Amino acid sequence: MVVAKDSPLRYRGVMVSSTFTDLERHRTALIKAIHGQELTAVAMENDSAKADVDVIDSSLQMVRDASAYICLIGKKYGQMPVSPDRNPGKVSITELEFNEALRLERPILLFIMGDEHPVREADIEINAAKRKKLSAFRKRAKEMKPGSTVHRVYATFNTLEEFNSEAIQAVAGLRRYLDELDQDSDSDTYGAQAAVTVPGIHLPQRKALFIGRETEIETLRRQLQEPGALAYISGVAGRGKTALALEYAHRFKGDFESAHWIPCQDRTLAQMAGELAWQLGLKPEGELDVMVRELNRHCAQKRCLLVLDNVDDDASSRLIPGGQTSVLVTTRLTNLPFLRHHQPLQLPLFSEEQCFELFRKEIGKEEVDKHEAEARALFRRLGHLPIGISVAASLVREDVRYTIEGMAKNLPAGAYALLQEAVAALSPAAQTLLTAMAVCAPEGFRLGLAAEIVGMDEASSLDALQEIHSRSLAEELDRSARRYRLHALVREASGATDAPRRRHAECLQKEFGRWESDWRQCEQDTPDWRAAFAWTLGQPGDDGAWWLARKLAYGGFRLTERLGRLPEAYEIGERMIRESDVRGDRFALQAWYGNQAVILWPWGRLEEAMELHKKEEAICEERGDQNGLSMSYGNQAVILKAWGRLEEAMALHKKEEAIFLELGNKSSLQVSYGNQALILKVWGRLEEAMALLKKQEAICLELGDKDSLQRSYGNQALILKTWERLEEAMELHKKEEAICVELGNKGGLAYCYWNWGLLARQQGDGKIEREKLEQGLALFTELKMPHQLKAIQESLDMTNSSSQIN
Repeated sequence: MVVAKDSPLRYRGVMVSSTFTDLERHRTALIKAIHGQELTAVAMENDSAKADVDVIDSSLQMVRDASAYICLIGKKYGQMPVSPDRNPGKVSITELEFNEALRLERPILLFIMGDEHPVREADIEINAAKRKKLSAFRKRAKEMKPGSTVHRVYATFNTLEEFNSEAIQAVAGLRRYLDELDQDSDSDTYGAQAAVTVPGIHLPQRKALFIGRETEIETLRRQLQEPGALAYISGVAGRGKTALALEYAHRFKGDFESAHWIPCQDRTLAQMAGELAWQLGLKPEGELDVMVRELNRHCAQKRCLLVLDNVDDDASSRLIPGGQTSVLVTTRLTNLPFLRHHQPLQLPLFSEEQCFELFRKEIGKEEVDKHEAEARALFRRLGHLPIGISVAASLVREDVRYTIEGMAKNLPAGAYALLQEAVAALSPAAQTLLTAMAVCAPEGFRLGLAAEIVGMDEASSLDALQEIHSRSLAEELDRSARRYRLHALVREASGATDAPRRRHAECLQKEFGRWESDWRQCEQDTPDWRAAFAWTLGQPGDDGAWWLARKLAYGGFRLTERLGRLPEAYEIGERMIRESDVRGDRFALQAWYGNQAVILWPWGRLEEAMELHKKEEAICEERGDQNGLSMSYGNQAVILKAWGRLEEAMALHKKEEAIFLELGNKSSLQVSYGNQALILKVWGRLEEAMALLKKQEAICLELGDKDSLQRSYGNQALILKTWERLEEAMELHKKEEAICVELGNKGGLAYCYWNWGLLARQQGDGKIEREKLEQGLALFTELKMPHQLKAIQESLDMTNSSSQIN
């Protein structure tokens, strides 16, 4: 069957249409929301340059290829391409795309920036004619005629956070709408045609300039074309192992259903498995062995490309799934047991011809040919090592102090000496920034983090970065997110000391201290957290570093626990228990016994968890730590409640309550009241449960503890619902919602919407019931909470079934 030119490709693509520089962060958030619903973003960020295709053709074809269209309108009008026949109205590219989506009757979501949204002066349209066109476009987009078959969601946003929340919910609704379209399509429509699979690509950006290696690329293509194949590239630092793997992966990613890049250097199996699970959109439950088996089972059934980069031990071998997935390994080592039956692809040094090719592309053919003999001598001195040749070319191109002739007269001792010389030739600001970059995560880091380490503002750091990058001392991974990476030899040549490493750890400790409100940023910076955590633990006798380690450990533990990456959280706990024991820090030891036990709960290992809590209890009694003792009692009570031993659980809650009252610890006391109320609710003693929740509410209001307050409101609403005081329950859910939105507590907000939807069902309000359940579903999907996701989906299915019956 031939697909009509205007029919969308059937891979559930969603066109993202807007001006770019002023809405870059909003586009990033939207694209993430689209991917979170297992849809594909059709956006300029993902659209590689095509020869002989102009901007109008390219943009309109993206609309035609997509199954749906999302338009963001800010305060800029954008580019107006000149074309009398295709753009007679002289409108912007965004408006042309919008018009095409209307013509094709694509489902449309519309987001318009509100008047109160903070904007930079440069992001406001100042051209009078364009301002008039922008105003007309805004009005026309909002005034779409009634009764249209085009699905439309329209929202105004005044902050990035508000936009993100709106986008998540709207895209979730769009996904369900597209699902319904697929179900309703008959065999004569494009909906019944075979799906086109678009791979999930999780690859770093490749080098803009890649020289030679065509023989090696072809060898990898042959080796990895068979399902289940394994190939590996070995060689010393600087030969281009990672660059070759990236070039191969980008060239042939279309041969696979998905492509996954896993940095392995200094990573544990739990960390690598957690990264792969995140890329696959999976949230395997259970311990590390169970998680690895599930990942292997999933990958073995799919035609994936798995790249394990910079492997430095045998642990990563457990991620090799066999089956349909092909695996590419890069490593400096030659004695890894799991590779002993495989022949390595040895990377040769650059040939003289490849050195000249790189020099001519970077410096210019005329200049290189004029100094051919001097260049040849320089290549020999640098050992034809690719990174040395690349840096030498960049120095000649960018720094007037360097010429081919001059470098040949003062030949460096070797490639590493040249790197040191290139670092020394940087301005003081660039050297300072490079030192900070060198202590960041080897696999890549945010420029903003490196700048924070040395106290640079954005403008100064960008100036310094330009100098570093232009000399090939830093690789660009993602320009829009400003993520970069240093080669291992550059990191070494930077001469970084422990001072910036300590500052790096301090910056990460500060960031992860606010993990709950900034968990997305923390998730992205997890590689830097690992580097900082490892450094702090490697400073024996340094009390300041140990304090940082404890703070980092807690933030990393809570983050990975929240994200459902429990094997990683458990691993942090194990490490801290060992370190606390060795250092004789009994306070930290008892705290980590308790933390470790919490991870064992969802794995069903309650007996082991209880044993750890008993150890925690013993240390607290030994130290006279009444506060820690009460916490242990509370956690033991939760386990006893899970075992159905409610009387024993309540007795422990009463013990902790007495301690909190004695210590005047109101913050923990209100938690105890809340837990006791839950037991009383199970017993049907609702009046007593409500009385304790009111006590909890009063303390929270006194202390300003809004997070616990919203939980109390939610639990009170459930009791009021049981009493059929539905309007009062609704008011409490509204209060709960307002607090969760204010705090950015998406987990609490998801539960709020779920219970709100069920309350609306009891009230007979089907519209609100569906709306709230869909909002909860979108949030549980974003947070990757499988149990809750399954349960709320069942509630929504019941809603849909009832709607069809009626």
